[in-house]
Amino acid sequence: MKNLGFLFLILFVFGFKTKENVSSNAPNGNITIAINIHDNNNTTQDLINLDFFKLQLFDEIRKFQKVSYVLVENDEHPELIIELDIEEFKLWPKTKTVSSSTESRNIRVGQDERGNPIYETMRANITTVRAKRKANARLNASITNKAGLPYNYQETFDTSYSYDNRFVESVHGDQFINKESQRGGEPREGDILFLLSKKELTRKLSLQLRRYYDAKKSAGK
Repeated sequence: MKNLGFLFLILFVFGFKTKENVSSNAPNGNITIAINIHDNNNTTQDLINLDFFKLQLFDEIRKFQKVSYVLVENDEHPELIIELDIEEFKLWPKTKTVSSSTESRNIRVGQDERGNPIYETMRANITTVRAKRKANARLNASITNKAGLPYNYQETFDTSYSYDNRFVESVHGDQFINKESQRGGEPREGDILFLLSKKELTRKLSLQLRRYYDAKKSAGK
């Protein structure tokens, strides 16, 4: 699993760098940002690749920006430092309910000698699965300005996420009876913390980055 996660991280970085290089909307000059993620209580329980999570966050908060933001390390003298403390993260156990039913339909298979239609009853045994899961987190975010402008930001987010996924696991018999999805999409455990952060945190951080850029532009720096 670790090797697979490392491969995803390499592919993500390659795609991110490519997108950064072809951006045509960014003005001259870059704003450098460092992101530090702290999980002092190990609340992510080794489920989350925090390096990959950091890249996901950065890509999301800059998605709708026309400013060229560059992710750097702390020792590269960033203008802004984003600190994200994962104070709580709870991923509840998945609940799974399995049910079976028999469905039928009449289909026309021909006609008799008088021209009347002949129908045949087709049946299928359908096994349906309903999977539910929820998660919640408390995230404390702050932005520190290192460029001398009167700008700083701090906010705590209590956020929750859940999914309720119903899908057909198997059909024995007439395959055309069932109209539901054969398989539903469930998020990977490693992506759930990112989905929690997308509800509000990344939007707020993106807004704050834009405010910093506007303040910098007004100051003529």
